[in-house]
Amino acid sequence: MVGPPNNEKNKFLAPPLRPALPGQVQQLQGPRTRQGIGRVIPFCALCDQEPETGAHLLPADQDEGLEDWWTRSLEMLPLVQKRSVAAIQLYTTWNIWKERNRRIFDQKSLQPPQVFQLIREEVNLRRVACGTPVVS
Repeated sequence: MVGPPNNEKNKFLAPPLRPALPGQVQQLQGPRTRQGIGRVIPFCALCDQEPETGAHLLPADQDEGLEDWWTRSLEMLPLVQKRSVAAIQLYTTWNIWKERNRRIFDQKSLQPPQVFQLIREEVNLRRVACGTPVVS
């Protein structure tokens, strides 16, 4: 069977955030991969320039984890503003991930302004349901 070993540590991580595991190389071979030294490296579905990693897809620094980035980006904000910024960050990263999956699994793509429009619509739907934030 091709795929990651049954490892509780890696079980819930999304593929770009999960470390490369033996057995996954065969799954990665396809039109979006380039041969590296001794293994196949998947390239980003959004830019096709950089290897696809969690750090490349999401705004976290290479040296910090996603949770550290999230905490650091919100810690200095007033409570009222934290809610708005957290919602915008959540919908932004979620829509980047959905665009990545749209390109890989549906072979369709949106232009960046269209993805931004989806983010804006989702944030504004949230505002209607929960109050703040507003994205103009």
